[in-house]
Amino acid sequence: MITLDHNDVIGFIKRRNRDYSKKLTNFYNYSRVVSLAYFERMVETYEFDSMSVAIVSGDKHEPELRLMEPSCVDIFSFEDDQRYDLDKPWEEVLHNTRQYDLVMANQVLEHISNPRQGLMNLAGLARNGGYIYLTIPTINCIHGEPYFYSAGYHPRFLNRLAEETGLKVIEAGHWGSRKYLLNAVIGDWLTIRQLKRASLLRNRFRLRLPVDFWSDGRFNEPGIITDCWVLLQKPEKETLWI
Repeated sequence: MITLDHNDVIGFIKRRNRDYSKKLTNFYNYSRVVSLAYFERMVETYEFDSMSVAIVSGDKHEPELRLMEPSCVDIFSFEDDQRYDLDKPWEEVLHNTRQYDLVMANQVLEHISNPRQGLMNLAGLARNGGYIYLTIPTINCIHGEPYFYSAGYHPRFLNRLAEETGLKVIEAGHWGSRKYLLNAVIGDWLTIRQLKRASLLRNRFRLRLPVDFWSDGRFNEPGIITDCWVLLQKPEKETLWI
């Protein structure tokens, strides 16, 4: 399994920040940056370059795509076409589309009411032996209304979903800190700069949490998970998914 520490993530930011127009420090929430650092290692480990990619409920600006050179990228967005409702079986969709080397769904499963069906649909898009990459919060505020059904899932729930749908867990990671968690529950997803010590004392909520002000929230804290991600693989043998 891939393992990274804080220094590895900082190294990723230093190497890649310019490629992301400095958004790794000034725009993207830090938990997403950590997942991107893991994803970069996955690209290297599993040779994701030149793969065909399906993005579900996202767009061609997904930050992971900057870390690889896909042969093609196709979008399956419910906002554009209601056939791509992950809560419902995708028989028609899967009958009329190709299969992909890599299927990605970032911050999506908390916005559907039937995650098992959703994962089966994603698996149906993947070729035999292909990959499914998911990111999801473990705890979060209500957002994305009216399509919000869960604050998020624990990594073991993703493992259970994978087991129930016949998928293999290849990589799994998570991140969280107390300072990040306290702000995530009010919908303020912090950047690396905002997580530093003596930052963010700017409203009444934080005046009630002085320890939050003085703490350095950039470091993963055992027992606290705010976001997780998983790389799954579809078996090589043909399987009935829907």
